[in-house]
Amino acid sequence: MQRLASISLAALAGLAASASADTVLVGTTTGKLFDYDTESGSVTFRTFAGPSVEAMTRIGSRLYYSDGEGVIIVLDLDQNTVVDSFVASVDAAALSTDGTWLYAADTDGEIQKLDPATGALVDSVTTVFGQVTSLGVHWGNLYYGGLNTIAERAPLADAFAGNNFQFFAACGGAINSMSFSGLTVVLGSLNGKIYRYDEFNGLYFQDHFVGSDATGLTALVGGSVLVADSSGELLEMDLETGAVLRTVQVGEPVASLHGLDIGDACPADLDLSGVLDLGDVQTFVMLAIDARLGADLDGNGAVDLADVGLFVDAFTGGCD
Repeated sequence: MQRLASISLAALAGLAASASADTVLVGTTTGKLFDYDTESGSVTFRTFAGPSVEAMTRIGSRLYYSDGEGVIIVLDLDQNTVVDSFVASVDAAALSTDGTWLYAADTDGEIQKLDPATGALVDSVTTVFGQVTSLGVHWGNLYYGGLNTIAERAPLADAFAGNNFQFFAACGGAINSMSFSGLTVVLGSLNGKIYRYDEFNGLYFQDHFVGSDATGLTALVGGSVLVADSSGELLEMDLETGAVLRTVQVGEPVASLHGLDIGDACPADLDLSGVLDLGDVQTFVMLAIDARLGADLDGNGAVDLADVGLFVDAFTGGCD
């Protein structure tokens, strides 16, 4: 895919803003779900989920959340009603998905691959470091982080079949949450710090002290991140400077966050900068050269010129 690096950028010279507000779901230890509006900073009650929303992920309009004791509940987001539930053999302290399978982790170190329709166990893997408290899927890799401060990752194709997890990063404190902003992996620690690492090679960028135990973490459009604290506070922080841009009191102890539609209005904004520019082109080229799933826009399992065409169309089409 080296040819992709020489794509003509002339047709991509215009900039387009991604200005619409997004929503972050906020789950509490009292079993409530709130909506956080990224534009206004307002927090509004969505539904009572019960008993506790310790981890969340979403496939389509279905929200999967766990109580941290192995019960995984399925909520229809369009109707705000519980439509299903099942019990996993792990405590499901962390959840994630690749859009097809559901991944649930145990604080003892096991990660399970589950059928989201039935909850049936498809496969499982036991990590070397254990104490898994956070999971994430990003551009073809499955990441986990744990209380031992270690984060590892593996290609999705090899994570279960070959237990091919490799060391990615070590934080200065126990990892409690994770998120992804373009080519940056963001890790939240119990020690009150938010850490940034290069997604390609795991190199440490910097860390910022915000004083939060980071029970939840969601990267936002425009280079910021929303951090949840078990005290019930949400902090919006600038990823580069560490400046706290906004604090909001939820009124309930917060256990988890999930970005409901972050960046959906502007799908070609790959680096979540908030504008379409050459940074997005460079990100796509890097993904394509490395044959990463983030560049496989047509989902055929290969990164090719058809994907380039789809990216150009999305880029020139601007934002909703």
